[in-house]
Amino acid sequence: MFKREMYLSRIRPFYDNEQIKVLMGVRRSGKTEILRMIMDELSTKTTADRIVYLSFELLENRPLRSSSALYAHLDKILSAGGRHYVLLDEIQFVEDWPEVVNSLKTKYREASLFVTGSNSALLNDDKDGVLGGRTMSFRIMPFSFREVLGFLRERDGASAPSPAEAFADYLVWGGFPLVFPLRSASERTVMLESIFDSIVLRDIVQRRKIRNSLALERVLDFVVASSSQYISGRNIERRFEKDRNAVSLPVVLDHLAAISESCIASLVPRFDVIGLATLELKNKVYICDPAFVQSKKSLVNDLYGALYETIVHNELVARGWTVRTGTAHGREIDFVASKGGDRRLYIQVAYEVTPDNVGREFGNYAAVDDNWPKLVVSRDTVPLSRDGIRHVNIIDFLLADNIEFPATT
Repeated sequence: MFKREMYLSRIRPFYDNEQIKVLMGVRRSGKTEILRMIMDELSTKTTADRIVYLSFELLENRPLRSSSALYAHLDKILSAGGRHYVLLDEIQFVEDWPEVVNSLKTKYREASLFVTGSNSALLNDDKDGVLGGRTMSFRIMPFSFREVLGFLRERDGASAPSPAEAFADYLVWGGFPLVFPLRSASERTVMLESIFDSIVLRDIVQRRKIRNSLALERVLDFVVASSSQYISGRNIERRFEKDRNAVSLPVVLDHLAAISESCIASLVPRFDVIGLATLELKNKVYICDPAFVQSKKSLVNDLYGALYETIVHNELVARGWTVRTGTAHGREIDFVASKGGDRRLYIQVAYEVTPDNVGREFGNYAAVDDNWPKLVVSRDTVPLSRDGIRHVNIIDFLLADNIEFPATT
């Protein structure tokens, strides 16, 4: 079990905090394993009877999907008094779960609660707002490239691939924990298709009670193939009309919301760097793992450009940054990332910097008159920094301890 310190280091300070710790992420991204890692660490400071773990995907726990049954079960355990740690995996299967969690926190102030869900709109289940101000969220992604390389080095030792070799593999197979450790392409393909199907079936079709799955599949194919591009419901509707396979705008918008909620894709708003305002007209979409983009590569116009930009977006999210795309006096900036309210980072991403695009990649920063770090990330290994704008190779960026000021090789 490879220790995912990138997440644990952010969650660990809150093990005994009264806030409800919410771990959200796409199915099979490793949320359950992170809970097990948390349990391992908790076991060094308390006894086993004070750590309660329940997975609501297991058949044996199906009776506890009733809110009243779950509350009665946990109430009996917590009534013993003292600090307890309660970890509830895939909580979205429990009806009215916010009421259960809120009631337990109100009654047992020493209880520390952790919940996971395969849905970015998990907290939307709190329709009555009973959890307002009592939660903190952590977005869990499939393995980053740095984690993949760390896993391979831990598993294979001296025979582990070089960073360049591992990155070439990561571009194709991504970082799902059930996929990349496999050694054959056929096994990886089967596992990847299984994960994709489980997301569609369990986290979209069943949750949304979608009857016409064919329309959903078409919208999803469009979204995956559009990773790193601006999309809108109207554009998708027009595309289908052009292909004489019309899907109404309300259906497209409903499917887009469902796809985003499943965490398979993120819809990223634009931010006006000059006016300091979020623009509502367009969103860019990014798929949670490069392997899914590869699966639709025949539909992608600029495959490697899309892969690089998608990977950098996912890296920022995995490291806890809030990500938006940017615009400054009409010039596009790929990412405006912020953290903690007092840190900002600008990033331009290109597959490679050429005489044709160097003016755009560096010049789009001309209107951004502040001192926050500004990066251009590409496959190029020769340093191309200029005018205070730092160029960094994408592998160096992904492996950096500090991505605001990454070291270069």
